[in-house]
Amino acid sequence: MQDLTLSEADNGKEIEAAVGQQIVLALPENPSTGYTWSIELPPGVEQQSSTFAPAGAAMAGSGGRRVWSIKLLRSGEATLRAKLWREWEGDGSVRRRLDITLRVAG
Repeated sequence: MQDLTLSEADNGKEIEAAVGQQIVLALPENPSTGYTWSIELPPGVEQQSSTFAPAGAAMAGSGGRRVWSIKLLRSGEATLRAKLWREWEGDGSVRRRLDITLRVAG
């Protein structure tokens, strides 16, 4: 089974997937600004890893991509939600939101 790669371009979409499938979610991020992505996973969806990959040469203040590896554990509908925010400032600091609905077949 092939990994399914998702990005900000998939925001608002419904995606077909299968139980056991690995999802790779990659979103642009620049942690030096204080804004980072926070992901909310529904039951039946498990985070395997989260990493930050700098774009090009890793220079101070440079942006990159936040990449999550996620595994689908059960069939049904699951919505991945994420927000780009400064956690310590609360929901008023949210710059962008992401919602992707997964239709997971058994």
